[in-house]
Amino acid sequence: MLRNVLAVALLFVAAGCGAASRSGSEQTEEPPATPIARELPCEELPAEANCPGPAPARPVPMSPDGPVRSFKTEYVSTELTISANGVYAVAATAPETFALTGTVTDGRPTKPPYNPPLEGATVTFSSVTGPALPVPPGGDVRVTTTAGYDGAFAVIDIPASRRGTCYRMTIVAPGVGRYESVDLISAGVYDQSIELAGGLQVEEPLLPLTAPGYRAASLERACAETAHAAD
Repeated sequence: MLRNVLAVALLFVAAGCGAASRSGSEQTEEPPATPIARELPCEELPAEANCPGPAPARPVPMSPDGPVRSFKTEYVSTELTISANGVYAVAATAPETFALTGTVTDGRPTKPPYNPPLEGATVTFSSVTGPALPVPPGGDVRVTTTAGYDGAFAVIDIPASRRGTCYRMTIVAPGVGRYESVDLISAGVYDQSIELAGGLQVEEPLLPLTAPGYRAASLERACAETAHAAD
């Protein structure tokens, strides 16, 4: 199964309005997180996990039709997620859709010397439509879920057009901050880790093909430009 990384905060900085292969991602080494659950023996953990160690998160993915309880999973280690001991991520999604598994952590300078998970943070994916923007199959989409144990969340079966669809991701953690980004997402399976730095945090698009001196008037316009460049 080919998986991709949408680089956000720790992982998102390299991709901007596109997707990058997981094998090409680079991650800054993070201090170890403090245990958030009882330690499990090695025989109860994936081979790649730290053992003994806490149980990896198993988020229930949200789809446009509600929570999905039966789905294929794949263990993603702490090398690719900011987590206590990895995450059981969504490994497959319906044709012409995307799935994304992620974690949300507290990245403020005043936080403890590790990345505390932001359980209870609200995560919303909403399609961005307008002139020159590809419409997802079936019309506009809005899916909201909540980060659970270890700050993990997941979405699944989110429609994406052949050229990719522009989606706005919004993360709100009361008392910590708000994160916003717009990304051109194609069908596939993705991973993400986001550090909230406090206040309003807007991910600036990085466009691979633009005229010299070009400045996007908005994230939506940047996504439209990327969609045209992909044609």
